[in-house]
Amino acid sequence: MPGKFETAAHSTLFLDEISNLPLHMQSKLLRVLQDKTFYRVGGTKQIMTDVRVLAASNFGLQHLSENKIFRKDLYYRLAEYVLYIPPLRERKRRHHFSGASVHETHQSGTRQKRD
Repeated sequence: MPGKFETAAHSTLFLDEISNLPLHMQSKLLRVLQDKTFYRVGGTKQIMTDVRVLAASNFGLQHLSENKIFRKDLYYRLAEYVLYIPPLRERKRRHHFSGASVHETHQSGTRQKRD
């Protein structure tokens, strides 16, 4: 049975709450992102992958990496573009979830290119 990276081949893999990933798994994810290869659990054959990764977290990964809770090298690999979307409680207006509010939410977020 194919895993997440095989299923997402030539497309995008969304990793939610990436900050909860244990350190030993962070190193494996970093290896996949750098080498674009992985091994199945218990497998001996190296598998090539072509996957874009979109990661989300409720915590600031930069802060976590500075405190050695999240790998700094993985943070820099993932943080090519950072999109900050403020929580609803910090927004001036609240909207019902619809196509218009998604557009407005996107506009209120900030997109930063990593230096």
